[in-house]
Amino acid sequence: MGYHHTAGHRRYRFDDLRTLLAAASPARSGDALAGIAAASEAERMAARFALAEVPLSRFLDEALVPYEADEITRLIVDTHDAAAFAEIAHLTVGDFREWLLRHETDGETLARVAPGITPEMAAAVSKLMRNQELILVAARRRVVTRFRNTLGLPGRMAVRLQPNHPTDDPRGVAAAILDGLLYGCGDAVVGINQAGDSLVAITDLLRLTDTLRERFEIPTQTCVLTHVTHTLRAIEAGAGHLQGTLGELTEMAALAEGRLKLEPGRVALASLLAESIHRARQRRPGLVVDLTSEPGIPPAFADRRRLVDALTSLFAFAGQRLEGEAMTIRASYEAAHELGIRIDINTPKRPMSEVEAGIARRPFHRLSGQPGLGLDLARADGIIRLSNGRLDLQAFGEGMRFTIFLPAAAPRRVDPATADRYASPA
Repeated sequence: MGYHHTAGHRRYRFDDLRTLLAAASPARSGDALAGIAAASEAERMAARFALAEVPLSRFLDEALVPYEADEITRLIVDTHDAAAFAEIAHLTVGDFREWLLRHETDGETLARVAPGITPEMAAAVSKLMRNQELILVAARRRVVTRFRNTLGLPGRMAVRLQPNHPTDDPRGVAAAILDGLLYGCGDAVVGINQAGDSLVAITDLLRLTDTLRERFEIPTQTCVLTHVTHTLRAIEAGAGHLQGTLGELTEMAALAEGRLKLEPGRVALASLLAESIHRARQRRPGLVVDLTSEPGIPPAFADRRRLVDALTSLFAFAGQRLEGEAMTIRASYEAAHELGIRIDINTPKRPMSEVEAGIARRPFHRLSGQPGLGLDLARADGIIRLSNGRLDLQAFGEGMRFTIFLPAAAPRRVDPATADRYASPA
């Protein structure tokens, strides 16, 4: 069925609910480029008048995206709470706006009806409200979130910085970011609405925003808002930065929940250390390593791929703040120790203070000047513990010592005649 509103001598008609919602939205360049925006301000106001008369129950009967074709629509419909919706089921979108603005509609009331409000209902009523009204209603629900900063505390306001550019030019986006930061915006998020759907542009903008955040240590979040299919295509195409970040977060979630699967076997220590050092140098160019390994060390019993990840992360973490100084790594075998294999990593400078050392194994512990998500030490510690090993940290002169204990695959030393299999190259 269609929707209509007459303004003066002109009758405006909107074929379906999706068209009506698009026309009622505030003017946005992205909507105009997509060809779904209202043709004029008069049409936009007519769409809002028509939208105000739409019953909220209509959103349950007329899906904006067909139920059969969209998993999100099915999730919304299948999990909708009819009992919670009953309290507002008789309202139109316009009536819903008035109900939200009533003094009696407090945070407890909003929490009670929330399971009955679909995203489309919330989007519809927001198109009929001024910014001051949206703030008034939102302030009744206290939601505090914490990541790189804290949002939602009483008496504080956070602002999204939206540095869009009509051609997704990174230089134009960077200029807009600078302009917004100078006005104190962007503490909630620096979020870009991509104009096109270029994979190259998505990747470039993701790297641009994250590099700016890391280089200047800005305590905020960054994102590029594009269709989920385009983001998935970027990952599949090898957007290494995005793929790596998702991989780190997925791995840490599995570690925290004990779901990370290991496939242990015999792992030669020499090749394990060589590959881990090589990968750490790729991450931290200029890293100087002095490696010594006593002869006769038996293989470790561990998942080789996961252990390489752990040692790479630990070497990269331990080597931060080193500027030409060598990080020494010494591998040995202690037959009397319950685990046997010992790896000592000594740094001439401390990558963290004593206070930081106490909490550095927590995920997202990010030191000043440290790039990435602050997962290196947490990842290394988690994988080593899951491998039935142990990671110890202690001050060592002016530097720091990281000591790893790993279970050996054999309870005794390898015959000296075959020690060259395991010994590190000279």
